[in-house]
Amino acid sequence: MRIVIVTALLHLPGVTVRGAALSSVDLLFTATSAICITGLVVTDTAEAFTRFGQVLLLVFVQVGGLGILTFGTLFAYLTGRRLNFSERQTLVAQLNALNVGGVLPLLKTILASTLVSEAVGMLLLAWRFVPHLYPAAYHAVSAYNHAGFAVLRGGMAPYVGDPLVNLTISVLVILGGQGVLVQLNIASHVLRPRRHRLLVYSRLTLWTTALLLGVGLLVILLLEWQNGRTLAPPGTGAKLLASFFQSMTPRSGGFATLNIKAMNTATIFTLIGLMFIGANSGSTGGGIKTSTSRSWWAARGTWRAARAN
Repeated sequence: MRIVIVTALLHLPGVTVRGAALSSVDLLFTATSAICITGLVVTDTAEAFTRFGQVLLLVFVQVGGLGILTFGTLFAYLTGRRLNFSERQTLVAQLNALNVGGVLPLLKTILASTLVSEAVGMLLLAWRFVPHLYPAAYHAVSAYNHAGFAVLRGGMAPYVGDPLVNLTISVLVILGGQGVLVQLNIASHVLRPRRHRLLVYSRLTLWTTALLLGVGLLVILLLEWQNGRTLAPPGTGAKLLASFFQSMTPRSGGFATLNIKAMNTATIFTLIGLMFIGANSGSTGGGIKTSTSRSWWAARGTWRAARAN
C-alpha cells in the first residue's frame, strides 16, 4: 500500500523535469526502490527529477531506512498515545531489541544516532561540495540508508580518486549496514570497555564485515587491475580506493565509482555474491543478511563433520 501511495505522489506536478521520459512503470520502480532502499534506479536522479522531486525521494528513503513502524511508533509516542504490549512485541521483533520495556527509549536513541551520523557525514561531504551544501546532505542521507540515489551530474564516477568523498560515503554505508544496536554496543565498549563488553553478535558482525570488505577489495583489485575501462587508468592509490569502494557498496549501498558494465564477468559475479549477502540484521541494508550467511556456513560445517563421523 505504501508503494502505491509513494508512486501516486511521484505523479504530482513538479516532481519530474519537463520532458523526462518516465513512464508510470518507471515511477513505480523508483518508488519501490526508494521506500525499500534497494539502491536501484532506472534513470539519473539529477537529470530526471526536479529539486522538489529529489527531496520527496529523500524523505521516502529516510522513512524506508528507519522503517514505517519506527516512524509510526515515534509519532504515537510524541502525541501521547501509549503502546499496548502486542505493539511493543512487534517493535522488539523489528528492532532486534533485547526486551519489551526498553523499546521506546531505544527508538529515540535510533533516531538520534541516525540524525547525528547523517549530519556528520553531511559536514564532511560539504567540505568537498562547498558552496553546494545540498548534494552533501542528500548523499549523506542516501548513503546511511543504503538508497544509492545520487544528485551529482555524472554520478560518483568523477570522484573515483577522491579520498574524502569515498571514505565518508563508505563509513556512512558501513554504519547503516551494521545496525544501530551494534553501533551502540561498540560505542559503549569504546567509552567504557570494562563496564560494557562487546556482544558476541557485535564481534561476529565486525569480523564478517571486515572479511567481506577485504575479500571483495582483493578480488576486484586483481581482476580489474589491467582493465582499461575500469581500474587501469587511475594511479595505484585510486585503484585501491576504487576497489575498496566497490567491495563496500554492493552490500546494499547502491553507489558506484566504476563502470559496472565494463567489468569482467568474474568481477560481476563477485559483486552479485556481495549483494546476495548484504548487510546485517536490524540495519538499513538488504540481502539475506550476514547473520544468515554465517548460520548457513556454520550449519554446513556441522553437517560435514557429522557426515565424516
